[in-house]
Amino acid sequence: MFDPIVIKQVTQVFMAFAAFLCTPEVCNLSRMNAGDFTRNVGKLPLSRCLLYLIFRNCKDTNSELSKFFASIDRNSERPSRQAVNKRLRRVNSAVWTCLSAKFTELVYGSSKLATKLRGYSVWATDSSSLEMPYSKEAEAKFGMHRSNHSKKDSASGKILARCGGLYDVLNRFFIDYRIEAFNHSEMSIIINQLRMFAYMLNHHKIIILGDRGYISLQLMVLMEKLGYSYCIRGKRSDYKAEVGRMKSNDEYVEIKITKIILSRITIPEVRAYLEGCEVFRVRVVKKYWMNPKTGAEELTIYFTNLSPKEFNTDAIVDLYKLRWRIEIAYGVLKSILELERHISTNPEVALNVLYGKIMFYNCSSLFREPLEQLITAEETVKSPDERNQYHYQVNAKVLTAQLYAENMVRCLIMGNDIAGHVSKLFEDLYILRNKMKTPIRNDRHYERWGKPVTCSHKYRFRIDGRNHPKVALISGVLRTVKP
Repeated sequence: MFDPIVIKQVTQVFMAFAAFLCTPEVCNLSRMNAGDFTRNVGKLPLSRCLLYLIFRNCKDTNSELSKFFASIDRNSERPSRQAVNKRLRRVNSAVWTCLSAKFTELVYGSSKLATKLRGYSVWATDSSSLEMPYSKEAEAKFGMHRSNHSKKDSASGKILARCGGLYDVLNRFFIDYRIEAFNHSEMSIIINQLRMFAYMLNHHKIIILGDRGYISLQLMVLMEKLGYSYCIRGKRSDYKAEVGRMKSNDEYVEIKITKIILSRITIPEVRAYLEGCEVFRVRVVKKYWMNPKTGAEELTIYFTNLSPKEFNTDAIVDLYKLRWRIEIAYGVLKSILELERHISTNPEVALNVLYGKIMFYNCSSLFREPLEQLITAEETVKSPDERNQYHYQVNAKVLTAQLYAENMVRCLIMGNDIAGHVSKLFEDLYILRNKMKTPIRNDRHYERWGKPVTCSHKYRFRIDGRNHPKVALISGVLRTVKP
């Protein structure tokens, strides 16, 4: 069974978060105009409006409204689709940053929910692109992205947004998620996020994991000044001379601070720090491995400020492997939660829809991680003869469908029996745990592509929720291809 303390702390998180949704602070941040959401009455007050954005999961607005109001036992209060669309235009998307920060605070305040690695919280950072609905307002806000083959104004293109996530890989939820214009730098997004959460360093030790796009001298210096630890993968061309002088696969290198390097520094405090230094020391770890597909020897390089006493060479390699979980999280958001399926061409509504899906992902993590630990523990205690051939993990798609079916929205409604509903959810998940796990099979893949189609589409989803498959011209015929 699940640990009773875990169930109790999950209940406390939901109760505190539900109460926070009804506070004046959230109400003030949610207003587009001073007269919006001044009364907490009607069919769709602010708190219910936010819950609708978090828990909408059908293919069209009418179906979502029917299911949402049935799940909260308010069928008679179901508003019209037009009224909902008008209401959603009044919600300021800036409120979701505050809600994410509050969720993080509640999780890290729970001893059983905040899993750590050797005393460290481990966060991964990564950016991606999101398709936004086409409209003149959205084009002005996010910008039009055209293919590399043609940059003319007449060429067809997509309206894309740049998103940057800061993800807790151990507890599997997004600490912060920013959606900016497509030409916005991913480096500026992570810098703003690190500044925002620097206050947590007084009580927590935090490691930042980043891929090859985040290797930057000024980012490494900034993280050290703020107090973060980091482990960033590098390329062969990064500080090639310094890395080439290494006599072992794990040692400190010195990066000489020149006038040219200083001229590229854009952060004032980093520039001031480096002006007083002749060199910047950073630990570099090299790992050689054999590529099973090509049979060639490959080299992976990591830049870190973690001590060799705490994390030796193998520990650094294993630590960086955890970064892949943010890639899995993006896959769940885009494929299972259908993050890019919009219900309006209004850019502010589109942002609220996106942030609502991410908040659902965070709420579902309070059930997913304990369920994952339970499945792993049950497999561990089995004797070698009883164990299955594969290791198991939670099937995110099945879990998501179950949480929707169990009306998880009731866990966030004030005046409801939140404790009873959370306990019932955990009880049902325990009963169905063997149906919610899936084997981890390496290199498993089914070919699902090559189906002929009659036309191609720019966007993955239509406004009505239908899915457009990705296609390519193959031997003169349009066929579906792998995403």
